[in-house]
Amino acid sequence: MASQHARILLVNDINPQSKLFIEHLQGQLGHEVTATETETVPALPEEEVLVILDLDHLSEAGMQQWQAAVDGKENVSLAAFNVRGEDHAVELLSSLNLQGIFYRDDDIELICKGIEALQSGNLWMSRALMSRMIQLLMGSKVSEHHL
Repeated sequence: MASQHARILLVNDINPQSKLFIEHLQGQLGHEVTATETETVPALPEEEVLVILDLDHLSEAGMQQWQAAVDGKENVSLAAFNVRGEDHAVELLSSLNLQGIFYRDDDIELICKGIEALQSGNLWMSRALMSRMIQLLMGSKVSEHHL
C-alpha cells in the first residue's frame, strides 16, 4: 500500500468514545476514517484500504475472520490497535499478517504517525518488537536446519 489517501477502516464497537476518537483521527490525518462493527466483515473496496482492528472489542475468532477476508488482497493492510504489550504483539503476529501494531499506551500523535507510515507502504512496529520477531525467525530457521 503506497497511497496517502487510502481508506481507513476502524473495526470496533461504535459508541460515543470511539466516535470522538475517529473525529480526532480525521482531524489529525486530514481524511475520512470509517468505523465498522466487529460482528461482520463488510465487502472491502477495490481501492487501497488500511484496516485497524481494535482488540478491546474483537474476539480471536473475529480477528481470524478479518485475516481470512484480507488474505491475498494486495490493496489491504491490516493493523492491530489496543495491543496490551510486546508479548501480546508477538502472539498476534504468530497468527495474523499484521503490518502495524499500536499499543494501548500509544498517544494519538504516535498513532497518526504510524497510520501515515502504513499508508506509505511501511511497517509500523517498535524496534524492540521487530528485533524480537527477527530473533524468533532466526531461531526457527536454525531449528529447521538441524532437523
